Amino acid sequence: MTHLRRVTIGYAVGAGYLMLNNIALAADSAPVAAAPSSDQLQEIVVTAQKRSEALNTVPISVTALDQDTMDKQGVRDIADIARLVPGLTLQANDRLGNTNIAIRGISSDTGSETTGIYIDDTPVQARQEVVGSNPYPKIFDLDRVEVLRGPQGTLFGAGSEGGTVRFLTPDPSLDTYSGYGRSELAFTDGGAPSYELGAAVGGPIIDGVLGFRASAWYREDGGYFTRVNPATGAVDGTDTNGGDTKVIRLAVKYAPVDHLTITPAIFYQDEHVDDHSFYFESAGPFVELSPIPQPRSDKFILPSLTVNYDFDAFSVKSISSFFKRSLNDKFDGTQYVLGSEGINSQTLPGDPTYRSTGIYHEDQSNWTEEIRFTSTESPDTTFSWVGGIFWQHNREGADTHYVDDFNALANYLSGGTENSLGYFGEAQIDDQQVGRTMLRKQRIGILDRIRGQSLHSPHAEQRAHAVANVALVVDHVTSTSLQRRPAQRRVRIGRGVWRTQHGRHKHAKFRSLTQGGFNHDLGRDQLAQSLHDGQP
Repeated sequence: MTHLRRVTIGYAVGAGYLMLNNIALAADSAPVAAAPSSDQLQEIVVTAQKRSEALNTVPISVTALDQDTMDKQGVRDIADIARLVPGLTLQANDRLGNTNIAIRGISSDTGSETTGIYIDDTPVQARQEVVGSNPYPKIFDLDRVEVLRGPQGTLFGAGSEGGTVRFLTPDPSLDTYSGYGRSELAFTDGGAPSYELGAAVGGPIIDGVLGFRASAWYREDGGYFTRVNPATGAVDGTDTNGGDTKVIRLAVKYAPVDHLTITPAIFYQDEHVDDHSFYFESAGPFVELSPIPQPRSDKFILPSLTVNYDFDAFSVKSISSFFKRSLNDKFDGTQYVLGSEGINSQTLPGDPTYRSTGIYHEDQSNWTEEIRFTSTESPDTTFSWVGGIFWQHNREGADTHYVDDFNALANYLSGGTENSLGYFGEAQIDDQQVGRTMLRKQRIGILDRIRGQSLHSPHAEQRAHAVANVALVVDHVTSTSLQRRPAQRRVRIGRGVWRTQHGRHKHAKFRSLTQGGFNHDLGRDQLAQSLHDGQP
């Protein structure tokens, strides 16, 4: 088994600790040690039931991780959370980096997700048959992460049959200043170094009336893969699978009167990976066989507006949000394109520089609005309730297209440097008959054979002879009038285009030419122009 050895030095101001870890990460994700015990137990408050409650009083299966716990465990993303939380798994769908999340083994490869993904009160999970992977925020300046196991359809919708993962950000304070910072420097054996730097600060702008919370974080992950061109065997790059992530968040809380708070916020994340982290063991450890870089970028922005008013017996909360995500993936589509033409090869025979690049794009836009009514809690409360109205409008789409050197592929399929040949001709007949009407048709047939070797084919002996038949038909009508009239003529011309591969015609097209002008559907501009110039 191949191991990646990385030494990490990190410092978190908010958590107040210094760590030096020597971590061996195996290809099958080695388990992470349990969090160190604290001298004093602290009460954890969660909102798993959309009200603030102590974790030990919630009657459902919940795991809550605060920022201090995640910092001590080196948690940076959803994959690290999956290693800490029982029952939560993350599985790669394909080599493009798309993943499928499951709680208690419940997952879906198509249709709606079975695990809800929330950033605060906004659902951001994607449909699996449209978008290949869910968006996950990076772990920085989060109040906590809650993992709810089991069906949560009542409070979190139809996409939470297996459970829900909630990423909850800190609320701006109107009376207390706070700050948080984190930095890290890591060295990878046989790879490039990694580092991160982030800071968050918040507090009152106007005491008791206006407060804010702002954070910014940047991380650079060093690569450790080597990219080798499978056609030539040349090394095209080292440390190719590096990447970087940027996260910015700003929230402001405004309390113009008692019991009313208005909180606009915006969350932005931009993640970029320079190349895929996929390899075959037969090629060697961390060796990617690809003729081109295959980068991936995933960015989203989430503006929201939360308005809350507390009555004596209950509170009303409105959450309005818009989630916009764009994902772009570039990959090598050479074998796919060649395979669709019946060419079983990693590159075009005779042209190792030929490439077909696939471009995969995903787009996700979600509008959500929730109005929630929650009963007010008190020590004497024996009955509590929550209810509301939720509206959502989702638009998701994905498309894939390929960019390649079509001329190189067409020339190979046609067997030479010429893949089109046009014929044109003209005949003029002027005739006059007196005393009777006469219809006369003349047909001129032209037959030309073009042999395969005339196309400069490198495999002429394996190609069939391309044959073009051109029939030039001239009709003319004469009149009984003694006055000389120009004959009416119809000229029909055939034109053929052949692509031959191992003796088979791929296709043949025939078009028509009239005296009044030429048919623009003839194909190539050069041929059409030559036909036009041949008109009288």
